[in-house]
Amino acid sequence: MDVWQWLLFFICICVKVTQTEASSWTIDVPSSVKGLLGSCVVIPCSYNYPNAKVQTFTGIWTNDGNQVIYHPTESKMLEQYRRRTKLLGDISKSNCSLMIENLQQNDGGPFHFRIELGGYNSFSYLNKKVSILMIREPNAIDFSAHEDIKEGQPVSASCSVFHSCPTYPPAFHWSHSGEQHFQAQKLHDGQWKATSILTFRSNRTDHNKLLQCRVTYHGGKHQETSKTLKVKCYGPRKILKLRQGKVYHQKSRKVQRVRRQQRNDEACTASEEGGNAESTYVFWMSDDYAEPQKPQDIRTKGLMVDTGATSHSLNDKTAFKKSNDDFQPGTH
Repeated sequence: MDVWQWLLFFICICVKVTQTEASSWTIDVPSSVKGLLGSCVVIPCSYNYPNAKVQTFTGIWTNDGNQVIYHPTESKMLEQYRRRTKLLGDISKSNCSLMIENLQQNDGGPFHFRIELGGYNSFSYLNKKVSILMIREPNAIDFSAHEDIKEGQPVSASCSVFHSCPTYPPAFHWSHSGEQHFQAQKLHDGQWKATSILTFRSNRTDHNKLLQCRVTYHGGKHQETSKTLKVKCYGPRKILKLRQGKVYHQKSRKVQRVRRQQRNDEACTASEEGGNAESTYVFWMSDDYAEPQKPQDIRTKGLMVDTGATSHSLNDKTAFKKSNDDFQPGTH
């Protein structure tokens, strides 16, 4: 093999080694992340490097002007980023995620990551830069709740928002007491979905009341939304005081005149639509109407209440088990 062949051989070997090493310096980072002004944002990041014996790991984030926005030694950072940037996770385990707090308008970037491996090498991932898209106000709340509910049934409502700061997720506040569950869902490009689920058992006092969900983001910004609950009761509560006829009260041995009065509970009226509402009747009797009559003048075995013909008329003969041929309607 002559000199030129040897030279060509060594050039090929060097090129191959350089390509193999460069292909091992990889990074996974989104090209852009949405961030809420005044809040915090997390740039998800993971990197790889060639297999080597590394003594120390130093992760650095810089802007397009090669100015440092994060460094383990704070004095090496731009002053406006000090105490606002932080690496999350373990840098020695390929986690290079960066959090920026109190996000400001001039924090848009682009930024790139640099790793310094003590005892081996350093590398700047200039081909993978990330920018921050500023959002002045949070997106609208996704609020889900059944507005028309039945009295006594379990009610479930959910409140969801999107954000980009999983370190400090939004806080949810409900206007109604109940059991709350929080869910966090990782999406893409640094976006997260936070959901709060409220469950409670409805009652008639919830009728026409606002069910409100309030969301507070890290940094203080907040938003809220609400829906009006419509509770369908099993029936309006009617208190009937009967004033027709007289009843002998066996315990007090007094004859009592019973009066009638009707009152609807207006706290829950949605079920009256269509005239098919069921009603709860409460019968009340007072000693205030006792009259001095002889008990033997009154024959009573109980209290019979007529709630209306539509509630007890039967026209289907098959519904009758037997009939009383001696029954006289005139004496009923």
